[in-house]
Amino acid sequence: ILDLRHIDFHSARVLENDVPVIVVTFQTQENNVFRNKKTGEIVQGSEDVIEACHYVSIFTKVPENADDPVTNGWKMIDLAKQASRATW
Repeated sequence: ILDLRHIDFHSARVLENDVPVIVVTFQTQENNVFRNKKTGEIVQGSEDVIEACHYVSIFTKVPENADDPVTNGWKMIDLAKQASRATW
């Protein structure tokens, strides 16, 4: 990931079983390159192709982890790429 921007709170609701859910959207600019670990040779992708991608992520609160000082019990339960297009 080269850039992360437009992080937006999309929606929040409480499901029928009293589970809170928050939906967040964001955009990235990313470069996907896979290399051979031994040779460093590119086996897939290109260093010259940068994609603009749009994502949606869903978070919920896990009561058992509410004491976690870092997450306060929040956990990402889904991440989906909505769209991507080459920009360079």
